Amino acid sequence: MNDATRHDRYAELLPAHALGALDPEERRELEAHLAGCAECRERLAAWGATVEALAESAPPVRPSPEVRERLLARVEASRPESGAGLGPRRAGLGPLAVAASVLVALAAGLVAGLVATRSWTDRETAERRAEVAALEERLAESRQEVEAIRLRLAALTELTEILATAPPGREILLAGLETAPEGQGRLYVDPAAGRGVLVAGNLRPLPEDRVYQLWTIADGVPRSAGIFRPGPGGAALHLVEDVPAVAPDAWAVTVEPAGGVPQPTGAMVLRG
Repeated sequence: MNDATRHDRYAELLPAHALGALDPEERRELEAHLAGCAECRERLAAWGATVEALAESAPPVRPSPEVRERLLARVEASRPESGAGLGPRRAGLGPLAVAASVLVALAAGLVAGLVATRSWTDRETAERRAEVAALEERLAESRQEVEAIRLRLAALTELTEILATAPPGREILLAGLETAPEGQGRLYVDPAAGRGVLVAGNLRPLPEDRVYQLWTIADGVPRSAGIFRPGPGGAALHLVEDVPAVAPDAWAVTVEPAGGVPQPTGAMVLRG
């Protein structure tokens, strides 16, 4: 194996390393390479920043109920008792999820107590009623936060599995166009399983009535592969639920009205 081929192989391992998905032997081999390769160290730092941005961003668009249940069931089935084995990136979500769960339980208890008090006394004040309403609102928000964390963890689990099992060469680079020169994306696909994950970064925020939409293009005909929104840091993680068995001529991302459209109408921002 020549130096260029070996370097390309190490570069393919960088996203999996950022997610903590390499086995010990691959990790030791890659870290030895990183010690002498500034280019790969810079790329790994960029991947690390992208993964952290994804971990801090609520999922913009939820997967279909069937895909959501499949992903969450996989997370539950693979959850270790002590938290070991999650890898450095995925393990970092644990305390956040626990804290959100505790907040939900605490808020639920406070609301129940206040409601019980209100049921047996006529002396409650307007301040108490406002407190109950505020706690009920926070309880609803906390439940949403816990669900968002679980869905983020499921999406990162799916990405890790694809990186670990998809055949070599299934990484597709999507470059930013003139409308979004700083944008970038990497698409990891497993056509045999009909699944894929788009990891995008440096995407501009959109107004509420606009979304990003991913497309496959074959013989000049575009086909929707789902819609998504980036998080606050411009990073996005999008599950592709129906990857074509035959590789399309190209993949592209456009800006479209909220909810998506059957055919592209807006500016193309990424293409690969």
